[in-house]
Amino acid sequence: MKEHNVSSATVARALNELVRHGCIYRKRGMGTFVREVGKQQVTKGSVGLLVWREQSTLHHPAFSRLVAGLSDSLGGTGYNLSFVFVGPELISSRQIASVVRQAGVCALIAPFLPMLREEDFLPLAQDREFPMVFLELDFARASPYLIRFDIAPAVYDATMHLVRGGYETIVFAAAQDQKGLDYRKGYEQAMRECGRPLDPGLVQVVPLATIESGAAVAERILGNASSAVGVVAVDDFVSIGMLTKAQALGWRIPEQFGCVAIGDFLSGGLSPIPLTAVRLPYADMGRMAGRLVDQLLRGEQPPAHRYLMQVPLVIRHSTRGIEQERPGRAAASSMVP
Repeated sequence: MKEHNVSSATVARALNELVRHGCIYRKRGMGTFVREVGKQQVTKGSVGLLVWREQSTLHHPAFSRLVAGLSDSLGGTGYNLSFVFVGPELISSRQIASVVRQAGVCALIAPFLPMLREEDFLPLAQDREFPMVFLELDFARASPYLIRFDIAPAVYDATMHLVRGGYETIVFAAAQDQKGLDYRKGYEQAMRECGRPLDPGLVQVVPLATIESGAAVAERILGNASSAVGVVAVDDFVSIGMLTKAQALGWRIPEQFGCVAIGDFLSGGLSPIPLTAVRLPYADMGRMAGRLVDQLLRGEQPPAHRYLMQVPLVIRHSTRGIEQERPGRAAASSMVP
């Protein structure tokens, strides 16, 4: 990678594309292999993945992991993975169903994207032979199949970890969307149970999951703070921005300022300090979604409709406490048979 001056994320995207086109294939636990000439499998069709049409999405490590998991599980099934791009103008004009149909895919996987509405998928739901699996989107009228992370209990654990670490002020920083509101439930439950006031000023809105947004939030909350501050932040990038700004303002980490990220999708290098994080296993989510879609396309009845995925809290050096991993409360498991 150094010789050609490319990043690991670029290499990962290139490999994902080669998997999609059947040039290489993956065997879990073994590696990635070149498919022999003349042995490319016959394509049965394409499974669509709804993708937000922004470079920030395509370059995001979480997206790369999701695609890698999907490609891994669809490899050998005869189905390719195809991106179906959408943006604000398509969503606001309610053209989602039209775009999906024009893409010619035989099934759809729809992850959480801004502005999506259940009504956008109801026209597609009229075709009972067209499977849809939603990720972090509870659109039961459109499709009963849902895979999501059980994050609220992990955010509860993260908040309690900060309480036990002795941080006098504990802040929650997330977007003001449905996902952010779901995350917030775990924070509020922990604050109530430990007798901390639910101060609206301690809930910070993060408009974008960027380093710059994190730095701006840190500047706001640390400007008038006089005691140790702990934060549960919506994203690795936001957490890195907060840690970097806190250091620039002279706060000692983790003694005076601690941060827990929701994500854990970045390898070392970007963060000034190894991040304590709620780990979201996007590759495992992709593999589960791919297997579920394959079952539906083969006409099989999956064992469940709704799945919760394990979300562990990994404690590192951005908070007070020893390095350890706290397992999620439940392994990936079905909710509704």
